[in-house]
Amino acid sequence: MKKITRTLCFVALLVTAFSARTNAQNIMVSLAGSGTGQYTGDGGMGFMSQVYSPTDVCADAAHNIYIADNGNGVVRKISAKDGVITTYAGGGASTADGVPATSAALSPAYMCIDAAGNLYMSTGNQVRVVSAATGLITTVAGTGTAGYSGDGGLANAANLNQPGGICLDAAGNIYVVDGGRAVWSGSGSLPTYIRKITAATGIITTIAGTSTPGYSGDGGLATAAQIQSSIAICVNAAGDIYFSDQPGALSFGGGGLSSGRSAVAQA
Repeated sequence: MKKITRTLCFVALLVTAFSARTNAQNIMVSLAGSGTGQYTGDGGMGFMSQVYSPTDVCADAAHNIYIADNGNGVVRKISAKDGVITTYAGGGASTADGVPATSAALSPAYMCIDAAGNLYMSTGNQVRVVSAATGLITTVAGTGTAGYSGDGGLANAANLNQPGGICLDAAGNIYVVDGGRAVWSGSGSLPTYIRKITAATGIITTIAGTSTPGYSGDGGLATAAQIQSSIAICVNAAGDIYFSDQPGALSFGGGGLSSGRSAVAQA
């Protein structure tokens, strides 16, 4: 039996518009952004660029770094080879599938990358993927219309509402926090669900959460548990799912902590 675990909620905010790493001497160095929220620097060194309200960062197997530059509506890539920053996706006006990712209109929030280097992101009311092989973008889940529907059907025909955190398991199944961006986007607390998109079929199902925000259900089925304010999600090698939950109000700028709890269910 796989576990679905509600964890201690913490909020890590990139409020100064830069990413950073430590080098071999454990010295903090800037990778991207100057601390001023703008959109500059493509083709130059990442540390000389400007980004605006970044919300997530991830890396591929080659150590290239991807930044959800949410305020600018783009995903930026910093090359591991030379540290040069470029726009990888977004910045365009198209909402169509099968177009170059840089032609797409995006609001990237959270991201993950699979073993092949394909980049998945929550954006608007959808989950979309940029193919590493072609650079084209397609929709994995969501019609673009806010809502909650579609369980048992194809994910790209389902409705999502401000999806937040996203992750992949070893089989390529996708897990997304549906409703996860509501708090930090200023929409208040929406019903929050953990939804699964099965890689083999493209079918979407709800594996945790109910239509009422709250904090209940420990020790019972995850689909009967209430979730208050979840943003982040991850999955381990065994397929156990962990997501954050904060009882009560969650302020985007507050970064407060709350006590956590766990729920065990079949994933």
